Amino acid sequence: PMDWINEKAKTLRQGAIRAMFDKASTMDNVISMGIGEPDMATPELVCRAGNEALEKGITHYTPNAGTPALRRAIAEKSNLKGVGYDPTTEIIITNGGMGALSLLFLVLLNPGDEALIPAPAFLSYGSCVHMASGVPVFVPTEQAKGFQPEPDVLERHITPKTKLILINSPQNPTGTVYPRETLQGIADLAIRHDLIVVSDEINEKIIFDGEEHISIASLPGMRERTVVLNGFSKAYAMTGSRIGYAAGPERLIAPIYCAHQYSAMCPCTYAQWGAVAALRGPQGHIADMVKELDRRRLMLLDRLAAMPGVSFVRPKGAFYIMVSIPGLGTPMQAAEFLLDAGLAIVPWDEEHLRISYANSYENLSIAMDRMEKALRGRF
Repeated sequence: PMDWINEKAKTLRQGAIRAMFDKASTMDNVISMGIGEPDMATPELVCRAGNEALEKGITHYTPNAGTPALRRAIAEKSNLKGVGYDPTTEIIITNGGMGALSLLFLVLLNPGDEALIPAPAFLSYGSCVHMASGVPVFVPTEQAKGFQPEPDVLERHITPKTKLILINSPQNPTGTVYPRETLQGIADLAIRHDLIVVSDEINEKIIFDGEEHISIASLPGMRERTVVLNGFSKAYAMTGSRIGYAAGPERLIAPIYCAHQYSAMCPCTYAQWGAVAALRGPQGHIADMVKELDRRRLMLLDRLAAMPGVSFVRPKGAFYIMVSIPGLGTPMQAAEFLLDAGLAIVPWDEEHLRISYANSYENLSIAMDRMEKALRGRF
């Protein structure tokens, strides 16, 4: 019979995160430390604005690029205001940050074009590049160096086919925050080799230890070659609303308009009303969320430091900790061992597991009790 499935689709596999939690869902009394979404509720003012749109019948198509009100609010109220993006031509609203990411690769990459990605990396990056006919090139970072990407190591992976560098700070899965000197090194590299930089800044608001989030687009010479990806999922706990955006020079953003038209048409109308309220309303809930996440982070770091066989890097942002437990075998074997102990953690790559602390302090404390008991019984 005719083969109905194309070759790229055949290579796609369910992500390790979903696979682990599908398995965990069949078990009783398992504490999840895996899914990357805040456990806090969406702020009430955001919900009220979305409800108001529904009650007024504002449920039809918006412009392909998103409502002018939301694009203006992003230009005026986001951390990008200092870079100065034109809301009519340089910002597009998409179906979540993932919508922006996948469309961007579709319009940037020709078959065989290479995208450099510091690793460990968000698991969807490589698949999104591959689906757009590009080639993901994962550039290793070292746990001993805090998972910071090193420009000279990145440069050694550049070939005539390299088209872009994808960075993510604060980073998922490591919690690493890139300081100015790292970003400047990457910027120098991009300018020297005429590369595009895609900067995923979805975790920009979730930052600890007095660190500062800097957008690489704000560095000299980078605005014209950078596309910033962001959204409302993390800072505003709006994962289900699927509102993200891309901002950059018109020549890089304009093609996304057309790709968006032929894929999603436009983002959810009433969720865009909620996103406007999120930006224009009080921002105190973000500080409250970060304070609570930090309380959990510090507890986990203290507990993990006391456990045998565990190594980790202190994260400075997002809500993840990368751990290595080589004495349990592969990360998948370690994850299965811990799942039997009643906690679900994601096996990430050949060396690490990712702990998410987007769960209640109480649940995380119980999870640490279980983890410590299991490890002390093993080592």
